[in-house]
Amino acid sequence: MRLPYTLTFVIILWQGFASNAQLSTSWIGHYEGDLIATNVQGKESTFHMELDIDVLTDSSYTFTLIYGEDSLRQERAYKLIVSKPNQFILDEQNGIKLSMNLYGNKLISVFEVLNSTLHVTYTLNKKGIQYELTSSNPYMETTATEEKTTVTSYKTLAEQRAFLKRSKK
Repeated sequence: MRLPYTLTFVIILWQGFASNAQLSTSWIGHYEGDLIATNVQGKESTFHMELDIDVLTDSSYTFTLIYGEDSLRQERAYKLIVSKPNQFILDEQNGIKLSMNLYGNKLISVFEVLNSTLHVTYTLNKKGIQYELTSSNPYMETTATEEKTTVTSYKTLAEQRAFLKRSKK
C-alpha cells in the first residue's frame, strides 16, 4: 500500500521539525578549561571549569557544570529539556528552570537572580565551547520626552569567560 503524497509530505515535514528540536550530536561530549572571572574593578580570579553534555532521552540531555577541583569541586547536574524547536529548558532540578535558546552554534540564556540580570552564552566550535557570562544591575532609568520611551540602563558588574576544550573524561 502506498501512502498518499500529502501524508508523505507531512511525515517528511514533521521529521524535519523534530530533528530541529534536537541538540546536534556535535554538542555531546566533555569539555574543560579555565574560567576567568573579572569584576568591575578589574580584579581577576581563575577557576577550573568543566561541562559534560550527554543524551538522556530523545528529548533531554544531561548538562553538568563543574567548577573547581579536588576539595573545592562543585558539581551541578542539570537537565537540558527540549521545549520547542531550538528552545530548551535548563532544569536545575531544585525547582529552578531557565529558558535556553539555540541560535546556530550558540546556546543562549538570560535570567534574573537577586536583582542581577545574567546573560550566558555557550558557543560551539570545532575545538570546544566558548563560555561567556555577564552580570548586570539596573543603573538608571530615563525617559525620552518626545517619544515618551523609557530606557533602562544596566551597569555590568562582572564578566566570566572560558574556552572549554573538548577532552576525554
